[in-house]
Amino acid sequence: MALFLGVVAILAMHGLREIEGQTRAAAGKSLQTVLHTTEEAIHFWTQTRLKDAEALASSADIAQLTERILELPRQRESLAGSDALRRLRVKLNAEIQSLGYRGFYVMAPEYINLAATHDIDLGSKNLIAVQRPELAARVFAGEPVIVPTIALDRPSGDRAGGRGRDRATMFAVAPIRDASRAVIAAIAIRMDAVRDFSALTSLGRIGTSGETYAFNKQGYLVTESRFNEQLRKIGLIGYQQQSVLRVRIADPGGNMVKGYRPPTPADERPLTLMATNATQGGTGWSTSGYRDYRGVTVFGAWMWNKNLGIGLTTELDAEEAMQPYYFARRIILAGLGVTALLSVLLAGYLMFARAWALREIEEGNIALEIRATERTQDLMRINEKLQDQVEERIRAEEKLKHAHTQLEETNRKLEGMASTDGLTGIANRRAFDQHLKTEWNRSLRTKTPISLIMFDVDFFKPYNDTYGHQAGDECLQQISNVLRVDQHTRRPGDLVARYGGEEFGIVLGDTETEIAKATADQIRGDVAGLAIPHEATTVSDERIVTVSAGVATILPRPGLMPSALVEAADQALYAAKEQGRDRVVAAEVADGKTPPHLRPVPAGRPPEA
Repeated sequence: MALFLGVVAILAMHGLREIEGQTRAAAGKSLQTVLHTTEEAIHFWTQTRLKDAEALASSADIAQLTERILELPRQRESLAGSDALRRLRVKLNAEIQSLGYRGFYVMAPEYINLAATHDIDLGSKNLIAVQRPELAARVFAGEPVIVPTIALDRPSGDRAGGRGRDRATMFAVAPIRDASRAVIAAIAIRMDAVRDFSALTSLGRIGTSGETYAFNKQGYLVTESRFNEQLRKIGLIGYQQQSVLRVRIADPGGNMVKGYRPPTPADERPLTLMATNATQGGTGWSTSGYRDYRGVTVFGAWMWNKNLGIGLTTELDAEEAMQPYYFARRIILAGLGVTALLSVLLAGYLMFARAWALREIEEGNIALEIRATERTQDLMRINEKLQDQVEERIRAEEKLKHAHTQLEETNRKLEGMASTDGLTGIANRRAFDQHLKTEWNRSLRTKTPISLIMFDVDFFKPYNDTYGHQAGDECLQQISNVLRVDQHTRRPGDLVARYGGEEFGIVLGDTETEIAKATADQIRGDVAGLAIPHEATTVSDERIVTVSAGVATILPRPGLMPSALVEAADQALYAAKEQGRDRVVAAEVADGKTPPHLRPVPAGRPPEA
């Protein structure tokens, strides 16, 4: 009996360890998926803000007015009274308000504010140069940058005080150039760090305790915490204060939510395990559990974004992450306890029955046989109960497997979201690269050609400047709908993707050049058939949106990489633009090494047979 119970206990403990390991692995995979999805969303968001700043910086009017202001003394009174500043504010304020930004600065190469939304900032050193001088230097070297969350050293002017969200701000900065392309100044447009940036990270939340947030090199939050009310109760922030730039990602040494109070101030505590690794440039994840800035034990995944100079992490309370395991453990241990109890009772009963039977035999009691029969029936009923207990435990394990399957399905959906372009709903650049590699390898095995079409919207930047970014987004959505419904791109090996900005790519497996050219020209005509107005185009007298396309076909061979196909299609697209746009140019590639021979397909005519 002891051996039986020992074997059952060993099997139960082994099963629990397996379930625990699978639960931790699934939680880690989910955290990493959410983290990478949030990082892609932040990358798209920052690129959009940089384009806004570059568009303002490239305005000829703004550059001319800036040159006039540069001639003035660097005193507030001289700058505030200038006509050039007044005209610059009229132009910039209208643009900034329409784009949803909160203000602007124009700073000279010596980092003095030449122009600003408010007179109080004129003639003083720009706060970007004070707090992030390395980013200011990069701008005057000709590079547009995003300045992550920094602190304002005075009330913003939008609201008095400087409480909460007014302490934190962000900037998109771009260089202003003169006619000779030399950098003469920089324009910085100010964003609401809480409303704009924190809104992105707040989307990356799992369950009721999951949180995605960003932090700087010093370990301070640069996005809002999900637990502001909790932080006020435990004293990490004051009444009505926000957590941005106030809460340090430090390990308090115990769970403050449950009443623990650390003996040392927050700025003297060590950073959490996650923040220590991330601020040193590390990327990783942990499902062993570590304390967060509240002292709560969490699982987490993290990375360091070198471009923005911030860390990004997704965390989930360990207790919530391990709920499936805890449920399974309760079921298994309860079943094990019932089994042990019944086994002991059965063993005792058997011993009693045996002694009773021997005594009855010795006494020659004939009634022993009748009672033995009754005892046997009792044993059968007990056995049935044991079988019911075993079946109940099996059903519990099946429920656990079902829950694990649902978790894997959720992970697959998250991975699908990470492969889809958020604006157009078609595949994104990441999915394009993966699909091209897969189709390339298949064509290499089957010795069949593979074709690639690269589309680009003609004069799209003037379109955005004329109609606005929202109209530009709607234009890209209409064009993506044309690409998605085209009857030539519906085979399993075909893929339509947004390659970047206003550029699209179509992978056509097992497709010859002429078919790919016909497909490209059909789509080019369908886009023109949309008749989207475009007053800023010079392609045709109809003043509508058109596209140019480059087509390339290669028969893959060992040693040749998919990048050869992309390069050939890109050269063909460049040739189409050089030859007047609104046309298709095909590149015939012999072995991936010889320059492509480009043949245009004129607008309005089918490709050559």
